[in-house]
Amino acid sequence: MSLALPLEATAGDARALAYDVAIAEDWATVEDLWRPLMEAGVASPFQDGAWLRTWYATLGACPHVTPLLVTVREAGTGRIALALPWVLERAGGLRVVGFADGGITDYNAALLGPAAPSGPGAWAGIAKAVRAALPPADLLRLTKLVGPVAGWPGAVPTSLNGNLIRIDGPWEAFQRGLQRTFRKEIERSGRVFARHDGAAFRQIHDRTEGAAILDALERLQRGRIADLGLPYVLDDPAIARHYRILVERGLHDGSVVLTALTAGHEVVGALLGLRTGEHYAMVRLAAAGGEWRNASPGRLLIARTMEHLHGQGARTFDFTIGDYEYKRRFGVVSVPLAGVLAPLSARGLVPWGVEGARRVARTQPWIVALRRRLSAAGTKPGPAAPLPGGEDG
Repeated sequence: MSLALPLEATAGDARALAYDVAIAEDWATVEDLWRPLMEAGVASPFQDGAWLRTWYATLGACPHVTPLLVTVREAGTGRIALALPWVLERAGGLRVVGFADGGITDYNAALLGPAAPSGPGAWAGIAKAVRAALPPADLLRLTKLVGPVAGWPGAVPTSLNGNLIRIDGPWEAFQRGLQRTFRKEIERSGRVFARHDGAAFRQIHDRTEGAAILDALERLQRGRIADLGLPYVLDDPAIARHYRILVERGLHDGSVVLTALTAGHEVVGALLGLRTGEHYAMVRLAAAGGEWRNASPGRLLIARTMEHLHGQGARTFDFTIGDYEYKRRFGVVSVPLAGVLAPLSARGLVPWGVEGARRVARTQPWIVALRRRLSAAGTKPGPAAPLPGGEDG
């Protein structure tokens, strides 16, 4: 995350001051206005109308959340520069401005218009204009930034990354390009799965069946997380409702892709994804264990889904955030994500400063070496020591 104060536009940068900002709190009031921006191309399916409409109707309707649907226009011409699907949330006593995320949006990005910013001066002007238009808030926290919005003043790379595969040629050529051992493992998984009665790979289009498959996905995912001893946050009512509505509305138009491995009436694996044009993003995956482990159903389902969608014109296959071995074995390319953290009030200076100290502690070689020595000696390190020269990070 960025630990620099927001940049101010210079007086001589005329373009940096040439923006007007309007903020709405109801998705219905901006959907038609923003639709041409989405149709012109989005950074990921998480900026498509299907995802955003559902998000604001569920997580965006929670008592602690106020939608901030920000439209930035070029002053004088009225042309839209960009739109920001933001919210104002109350978290830990602070009023925090950020993207419509709630922990389930893997990538955050602006919707770009015909007057999209093209350089640091333009981004500085937009940031200044947006900040002046915001309601009272304490902190600006922009996470998982992808695309041009990573040019926001103060944005820096983070430890998170996306994972993409682009397949422009034949599917068979992509298969041959996989590491031989991995390719053989997938082929073996397919043979093992096919031995079961009624074994089938399917894309679900019917809403009623889609709801049943989603039930199975949730059950399998909940069990897997419990086995790992981790909390299962997707049972949150707003999050659960988000996915219910998403599946109900999106199966018919293809914005939501639900695929499954089934054997008779048993759901062996289920994969929920989003699709916008050629871009397919995997969102939730779950597979049965026990006797099915030998078939590696999760990995097999990904491969079958990719092959199926490639045949339907998909070319970008997005494994979204998270570093896992199976993603690397499929041959993903890492996409760096950026972040911004900036105070908007005096109260926001405290978390901004704390995060600054943490970032320094993670990156300064002498602090990293000290922590390693203390760890090796079995001593629990205390608070970070003052930084050389009175630096505050």
